[in-house]
Amino acid sequence: MIRKFVSSCALVVLLAGCAADLDTADNAYKQGDYKTARAHWDELARRGFPEAETKLGEMKMTGTGVPADPKGAVRLFEHATREKYPGAYIALGKAYKEGKGAPVNRDKARGMFSKALMLGDRRSYYQLGALDLEQNNYAGAEKHFLAAANGGDSRAWYQLGLVAEARGNTAQADKYFGNAVAAGDTHAWYRLGKLYLARNRYGEAERAFTKALAAGHGDANFHLGVIHEKQGKTDLAVNDFTRAAQTGDIAAYRHLGDLHQARGRADLAEAAWTKGAALGDRQLHYRLGKLHKDAGNTEKAESAFENSLAAGNTKAVYNLGQLHKKAGKNIEAERELVSAASVHGRRDAYLPLGDVQKRLGKYDTAMENYNNALKSGDKRALVRIAEMYKKGEGRPVDIVQALSLLYQARKAGVAGLDKKITSLEKKLQPEGISRAYQIANRD
Repeated sequence: MIRKFVSSCALVVLLAGCAADLDTADNAYKQGDYKTARAHWDELARRGFPEAETKLGEMKMTGTGVPADPKGAVRLFEHATREKYPGAYIALGKAYKEGKGAPVNRDKARGMFSKALMLGDRRSYYQLGALDLEQNNYAGAEKHFLAAANGGDSRAWYQLGLVAEARGNTAQADKYFGNAVAAGDTHAWYRLGKLYLARNRYGEAERAFTKALAAGHGDANFHLGVIHEKQGKTDLAVNDFTRAAQTGDIAAYRHLGDLHQARGRADLAEAAWTKGAALGDRQLHYRLGKLHKDAGNTEKAESAFENSLAAGNTKAVYNLGQLHKKAGKNIEAERELVSAASVHGRRDAYLPLGDVQKRLGKYDTAMENYNNALKSGDKRALVRIAEMYKKGEGRPVDIVQALSLLYQARKAGVAGLDKKITSLEKKLQPEGISRAYQIANRD
């Protein structure tokens, strides 16, 4: 009896000493004294304490205070699980989930988290929820994150907001992100801002993004710019997008250029779009092409549209065709306008295509494309066809037919035809004019 009592006392003393060592190690770790923490956990791990093995393994997994050794960390976690230590199961589950020190195996990860939960470690609820969310199992994720949140894990409120967002339940997402903010998660302000912005609740969105920005969420600058742009607060929007661009947000350059262009500052618009294009926003090549085209800078416009076309913007084909048409590069213009019309469905390409083909002496195809333009609703084609009948291009001269087409064009609303009509009327007798008028009004 006395021997048993002595043994029990010795065990109590031993355990008390071990607890002190664990406390010393924990405190040292929290203070950044990793050498002391490691020394205590090393000693306790050699004596088979699973908590120390797990803590030491976590240091090796992250390379905190020791050389990174994920495989060695997994071995320590596995050894600690033999003592049914729940923290080791969680650590091992994370290793399988993330593929650190062991191959990715989400089934094994789920098994480890479930075992830890069976042993009473409620931290597993969060880990199981993260697995569910990763696998788009929103019902399971919501169940596990709710259990984690109700158990005091404040991180779960943010995740619950993500789940609600994914399920399209914005009201619930508002609530969960609000809970996350109340629990001190400043990242939730950013998510709230995006929710409000999507519903055009600009005042609330501005407040949320301002809070997010104050908490160090730099991406909020861009969204504040969008809000101020929509509200017509141009100066504020320019400042927001400028800050967003400085922090690496490529999309901000597009908005900056748009704002500068709207203010008549083509030079600043060009600078912003050029920078954005250089950083990878390939859509900006088209904007630059239009800018240079409107400014009459054909060479720069041509280069920009070629870059835009290389980036897959089919609208650039039409613009290249128009540029080459204006520059008298008829063969290039024909090729590009044919592509715009027949491949990319640009119905507005038929009229300039007909013009180019007429220059090249391809009167039959020119007439065909003028008719295509007419079928597409471009009544200016009537004037082009009238010109062909007047000059006898690819068909006999027919002034009556030419005049009738001009009458039709004027009736359809094409402006500036009076001089052309008068010129042709002078070439005809009254009966010819009457015939042209009858043809024009036949329908």
